[in-house]
Amino acid sequence: MSSVRNRMDSSASRRLPSIIEAVQDHLDGKPGQDDISIVTILCPAEYQHSEKLVSMGAEHSLAIAADAQWRLELSLSSEQLKTLDIPPLLLGWLDQLQLHKEQRGKVFLIFSELINNAMDHGILALNSKLKNSPEGFEAYLSERNLRLKNLQNASMTISIERFYKHGQDLIQIHILDSGNGFSSEVQASGFDDFSVPSGRGLLLVKSMCHELTFLGKGNEVIAVCQL
Repeated sequence: MSSVRNRMDSSASRRLPSIIEAVQDHLDGKPGQDDISIVTILCPAEYQHSEKLVSMGAEHSLAIAADAQWRLELSLSSEQLKTLDIPPLLLGWLDQLQLHKEQRGKVFLIFSELINNAMDHGILALNSKLKNSPEGFEAYLSERNLRLKNLQNASMTISIERFYKHGQDLIQIHILDSGNGFSSEVQASGFDDFSVPSGRGLLLVKSMCHELTFLGKGNEVIAVCQL
């Protein structure tokens, strides 16, 4: 397989396609003698991550330099968003990552609230005011199912990372959805109005997080919680 190694493009964006092309050239149209699986794994010993963020309406910089224990990333299309129940999928991951029961519960609650917010109010653009009437919750679920059924050209990217910063053991949840995000008024309020029923999920998340940051128009969120 020396010819495969010689033809590989080492740039990060072309590494996997380059390996696949080299293997196909090596086989020269002949079937492989067994199944062929290819996985690329990036294992940096140390990294520096710096971004300009807008946190509750205030712009600041967040810099993280640490040895990451692990990182998971998931990209979902419209069809997957229609069929996958994402929070239980995460719970399955967390069960394999040796978090304590209390840690797992905390991360799962934060993750579930942020996923539901991104899905319902971002991608599906549902209005929580639908739930204010006596029959409102049923109407809300009916409208949600209808919009989910007709969903097209939507996407969501989720990453979860565990790292250390200033001696603290932290989990970062980063969610980016293709929706229109929050209005500027809602972002500027910092979700501090306890009289608004639709904001209580985010208020709960904010109270449990070390940092809660919404970027751009509100369709991207970074939550950092301490374990």
